[in-house]
Amino acid sequence: MRASYKRIQQISLQAESFFADKADSDARRYRELCHAYEVALENSENHTTADFKRSENCRWWKVLPDTACSSFPWITLIIPVLLMWPIAAWLIDG
Repeated sequence: MRASYKRIQQISLQAESFFADKADSDARRYRELCHAYEVALENSENHTTADFKRSENCRWWKVLPDTACSSFPWITLIIPVLLMWPIAAWLIDG
């Protein structure tokens, strides 16, 4: 994942210099940058199946199982936070 991030950052820097230097600006170079970005994004491993299905405008019920699995760890954090609320109130009120 780090290599993907670094490659996308390199393309981003090239794109910034592309727009800053008007003498080097041409359509062919722009298309090359866009293609390099698309390739780097496709090779990035930080996307889930649900992300891919969403990009293809799939129905929500086809994406739900993967979204639920990806969201489960975050949802389980709600329980400890809710348990801390009465403890914090008890500590503050004495």
